[in-house]
Amino acid sequence: MPAHTSLDPVLLAELKDLLADNFNELIERYTVDSAHRFSLLVTAVPEKDYKTIYYEAHGIKGSSRNMGATKLAEICGQLEAQGHAEDGAGLENLLSEASAEFEVVCGILAGERT
Repeated sequence: MPAHTSLDPVLLAELKDLLADNFNELIERYTVDSAHRFSLLVTAVPEKDYKTIYYEAHGIKGSSRNMGATKLAEICGQLEAQGHAEDGAGLENLLSEASAEFEVVCGILAGERT
């Protein structure tokens, strides 16, 4: 999958310029925090723990948007909305889609380290 479909290259370049030597730390914090949040979602989705689904999806959505991972942010926005509405329909599929996109984003970010 081309990088431009998963990450906004303009925003990524701006973050690199702005953060300079701290860019790698940003990538590390984003990937570790998001991975932790995904692990909580993996437990929350089958249990229909809507509060946790809402909260963790919201967190991933915001940090992903800040990193330029707009596709992941959109998917997490759907998870967040369903958690808020306490709608369990298709949650497993959304989580699977979000997890796969997160792996793509992490792979791209690993190649962007300075």
